[in-house]
Amino acid sequence: MPQGLQVFDENGNLKIDITNRLCKVLGTLDTGFTAGSITDSNVQVGDIWIFPYRAEMPSNYDPGGDAVSGVLYAVQRPVFQKTSTGISWTFPASAAKYNQRMYCYYGVY
Repeated sequence: MPQGLQVFDENGNLKIDITNRLCKVLGTLDTGFTAGSITDSNVQVGDIWIFPYRAEMPSNYDPGGDAVSGVLYAVQRPVFQKTSTGISWTFPASAAKYNQRMYCYYGVY
């Protein structure tokens, strides 16, 4: 006989049981335009997820590229990593003036 938590829909179909991994929202973060981190020991209980809900371009962003060198730089989005104390992020080093600020929800599953 099966044991544990199980949730069924109105037709008797199993929707959730003890083997499912459910998402837990822990908070929000703002990356700013530079590398940084947040401290939240709750991220240690599972794998992290990040959901950006708003992004900003730096005030000096020019989608036409660098007029002097003719180089077109892509927007640099943050790269997130789980740490022993929370979550950290870095930006690719190629063109710091094009770092994109992100406001994000984060959590674990």
